[in-house]
Amino acid sequence: MEAYTKKHAVPCKLLTVLLSISTLSVYSYSAPTNGNDAPHSKSFDPNAFYSCLENHHYTQAASVGDSIFQQMEQAYDGVEAFSVIRRKLTVAASLAQQMEDSLEKQRHAQIRNALDLFNHKNKRRKTSLPSVPPAKALYEQHYTLFSEPVTVGPLDTEAQDFLKQYYDLKLMLNTNAIANAGRSLAIIDPGFAGMHNYLLVLPLLHAVENTPLPVRMLPEWIRQPQQLERLSDSCLLHFDLPFQAMTFSKQSALITGKAFSELTFYRLAAEKCLRKRPRTTVECLHRAIDAVQAEDVNQVMTLRLELMQKCLDIGNHALAAMQARKLLETAQNDEKYSEFMWLYIYSLAQDKNIDRILSDIDSVIADTRCETYKAQLLYTKWWALRHKPEESARTAAVEHKILHQYADHPLAAQIMLYHAENFLSKHDPDAAYQLLTDILSRFPSTNAAAKAERILTETKNKTN
Repeated sequence: MEAYTKKHAVPCKLLTVLLSISTLSVYSYSAPTNGNDAPHSKSFDPNAFYSCLENHHYTQAASVGDSIFQQMEQAYDGVEAFSVIRRKLTVAASLAQQMEDSLEKQRHAQIRNALDLFNHKNKRRKTSLPSVPPAKALYEQHYTLFSEPVTVGPLDTEAQDFLKQYYDLKLMLNTNAIANAGRSLAIIDPGFAGMHNYLLVLPLLHAVENTPLPVRMLPEWIRQPQQLERLSDSCLLHFDLPFQAMTFSKQSALITGKAFSELTFYRLAAEKCLRKRPRTTVECLHRAIDAVQAEDVNQVMTLRLELMQKCLDIGNHALAAMQARKLLETAQNDEKYSEFMWLYIYSLAQDKNIDRILSDIDSVIADTRCETYKAQLLYTKWWALRHKPEESARTAAVEHKILHQYADHPLAAQIMLYHAENFLSKHDPDAAYQLLTDILSRFPSTNAAAKAERILTETKNKTN
């Protein structure tokens, strides 16, 4: 750990953030309304605490700090901050002990297995390993508690400084204990991949969204570039926190002197998450867009297209429509305007947003820039109107227009297939047969033709 001194140390960032900003916790101070209500100063002597920190006697510093904290809590009777801080520290210590115990139990089981194998005992049956709870589950289980605001009343600067460093020290000691237990298990079982996940639980619980987690909270041996990259992967692939993942990777690059680009990181991170963590992929691309200079319109468009496609892939059609809409705002005069507009309407259709489609579709069809996609737009309007029984006349009019103006378009085959299936449901096989055979002859290479052939085969088998 690094030395703490009251005189020279920068106030501990973790608690400074915890008690000052963010949605997690708020450190607030209400000014007195009159002279009689002025905050009163309580005397306490933190010099022994700071002396222990300066000499790297961290366990002793924690003990001295506990005593001072208790004195302050009694002196500032009724100040809610002390009960909230005490509750958070108590839970943090309990959680740290739980994680240490899980790691130690598994380590002992691994040692027993190794000794049995060495002594030629129990060759066929190994000691079953205790389960180690996933770090993310522990993080999510305690997130609400550690999000509780901290409201501080009449604390002077000296009291605030002590609380910041005391709180930071207690969390650091817990984090170090977890890290040491995880490292001990990793030595026995090189295949154990949870050490980095476990030692991040407490720091992440106290981190603030969009504020880098201070690496000083971590053991010195893990602040190396390779270890920081593993922490980055842990944040990304275990906790689904791409921003914190980026900050660890950036810190690694800073140590090694390598160039670092947030845009490049988030794009590569999106690819890492694509198969198993699609929602994290979407967040990575959102952050990639934020990392691009607003003037770089082409790059923003490329990223929005990527994001929209990923949203469609994972079924988040509403977000895909939103991205398509933003593309339209960015490229009003772009030659791909018609493509972006079609993607917007298509995303709305996938989201089954019928009312929005019917609200926008007529003006889109009338826009000469969208002529290339007019058949698709008319078909989407027909599809949307079918969901409105009271709009049967409009549905028939749009259908007539498609079948006459776009008679050779594959979408015409989809309309014919729709009616063929309706005829079959109404027990009119002759009318259905005529439409199905017409589809096969006019649109032989379409999906509609493949389905028409399957229906004809099934119908023939039933009659035989």
